[in-house]
Amino acid sequence: MRRGKRCRFLQMALATTLATPFLFTPHSGCLAARTADPAPGEDGSVELVEPVTPQTRVTKQALSEVPATVRLVDARATPKTAALASFLTGVGQSHFVLYGHQNDLHHKAGMADGNPSDTHDIVHDYPAIAGLDFQALEHGDFELTPEEAAAGLTLPEKMARILKNGADKGVIFTATAHMPNFDVVAKRGRGAKGEKDWDYTGYTTPVLEGDVVNRVLPGGDLNAVYCEYLDRMAAFGHRLAEDDIPLIVRLYHECDGNWFWWGAGCCSAPQYKNLYRYTVEYLRDVCGVHNFLYAWSPGGPVRSAADYAQRYPGDAFVDIVGVDMYHRDPAPGDAFLASLDKTLDVLGDFAKEHHKILAVTETGILTNGHAMAERGNVRKTWFSEVERVLERHPVAWFMTWSNDNRTDFDQPYMVNRTRGHEMVNEFVDFYNLDSSVFASQVPDYGKWHVVARPAKAAYGYILSIH
Repeated sequence: MRRGKRCRFLQMALATTLATPFLFTPHSGCLAARTADPAPGEDGSVELVEPVTPQTRVTKQALSEVPATVRLVDARATPKTAALASFLTGVGQSHFVLYGHQNDLHHKAGMADGNPSDTHDIVHDYPAIAGLDFQALEHGDFELTPEEAAAGLTLPEKMARILKNGADKGVIFTATAHMPNFDVVAKRGRGAKGEKDWDYTGYTTPVLEGDVVNRVLPGGDLNAVYCEYLDRMAAFGHRLAEDDIPLIVRLYHECDGNWFWWGAGCCSAPQYKNLYRYTVEYLRDVCGVHNFLYAWSPGGPVRSAADYAQRYPGDAFVDIVGVDMYHRDPAPGDAFLASLDKTLDVLGDFAKEHHKILAVTETGILTNGHAMAERGNVRKTWFSEVERVLERHPVAWFMTWSNDNRTDFDQPYMVNRTRGHEMVNEFVDFYNLDSSVFASQVPDYGKWHVVARPAKAAYGYILSIH
């Protein structure tokens, strides 16, 4: 743990009362009492009364460690991709933490005003990290309008334009891969539009049957249908490269669980590692994609480095290590923050030993097993509480999941220009913290001169596909 983060945490720890409404004075660690929370209306929404303070851009000089050389999975990474890795490394070694939100630029629960971002509706800024999912390139997360379809626009091109618009505002992008079950895809057969027209639509990721991990590897009968899906992922990567946009690609997340076809209940640890390694080598070496950083994130809590590393693909295949860890049914004084703190103690040491960037790749509130509550949340200061914990650790970012609608959301939202979800004022408090970083604070790291070197191959077996 860095001294700066420890000292910062000790200052902030003076304010740990969870039941009393509060706000953080911008650019300080002090707390000031809010005289009263605004009263909720019949729909549970409250008046947005907390002023948003414009935040200062994070400069290279504000980061104590910004490496000029980075060890990456891809030694041929584009200059901007290498610079992004350097920036994230520097953030992790500072008291800053980037805030992320899944699908922020193309999904929202709040008011329909033409602006795609619930975050921007509240704080007039975008998250520093925005998530997307590769499945959106086939179906599901958004659709083409009739006008877009008539003009020949495709879903990948629409997504690429969304990312370009966000990148121009400072947003960094990370993509999760909820890949379909390729046994299901293969059984459908090829479509009528062409010999490569497999039907990858439908959310079949949780279908566990089919021994998919074993069958998509070279020599397996599903290898062709799998590689064609990877070709589509690679094509999107090449499209982003035209606009010089790096992408953090998170492959086969929550691999220690039993809810995806690549989880521990469906394949052995060696099979999983081979799958991850093969996928990286295919995208990097066969498809020639060089603007990807590769993230790996089992579920939490994590009790030991040995437990965490059971399915670790190896240093030569991972740029970012992370964890998915949700706060279930928050209650005053419960153990979540302590558990998160202990998990990050383990992962901080792991990241340092393996020379990796550290992130909390998914987190959020789960009420009755299903996202945030529309009203009655007992930990309204949750975002600031989590920030205090993360400040102690070399965490580059944390990301909450998607706002799909007003019954399935992981971040507060506005219902109109003056009123919002009951936690909007506390979210502004979180934004005003000097440690939380949003898009307007992200520097033009693409101008930094950074050299990529190959990551150390600490794990001897590399699956060859040449």
